[in-house]
Amino acid sequence: MKYLIIILFTFSLSFAQNQEAKIFFKDGDTFEGFGMITGNNNIKFRLSLDDKPTRFTSDEISRIEFYDFETSATFQYIKLKEKYKLLEVLIEGEVSLYAQVKTNWRLFLEYSNNYYNHNNFTFYLVKKRHNNQNSNKIISLGWKKKMMEYFSDCSELVRKIQSNEFKRDDLQEIVIYYNDFCTDL
Repeated sequence: MKYLIIILFTFSLSFAQNQEAKIFFKDGDTFEGFGMITGNNNIKFRLSLDDKPTRFTSDEISRIEFYDFETSATFQYIKLKEKYKLLEVLIEGEVSLYAQVKTNWRLFLEYSNNYYNHNNFTFYLVKKRHNNQNSNKIISLGWKKKMMEYFSDCSELVRKIQSNEFKRDDLQEIVIYYNDFCTDL
């Protein structure tokens, strides 16, 4: 079983390098090809499958978009605690919503059988467009108070959060509501 997990994990990493992608450089250039995100927040990218991948960091790249048969995903470098992290873009607008998924693999021993448990922990970041460093809000404990302060310029949204019409699990809906009803686009 352990060897099967290792083979599947290796296969998924090699497949990930073949994912169709588009990278966006900080100078405005874009290139289409094949890419993957490495475990240390870097991007490996190549123009064709025959090319050797080149490693890029947040110093050169602003974002990467992956394309699949039916879905796409965008990841963008966002500065958190003096360090750039590659976060998935969930919603873009006057207020954008980003997610970072942390993966935790644990090996458990139970009656001499090995098995793996995979847990995901998602951290959300809400960011206003004006790009003020203080406008980033990491969603954690005390979210209701933080969200009411953060969206204080939209009294109807604050009322909906305060009355529990919007709850913690409705974070995407909160951001969509703000972008649709509380901004002048």
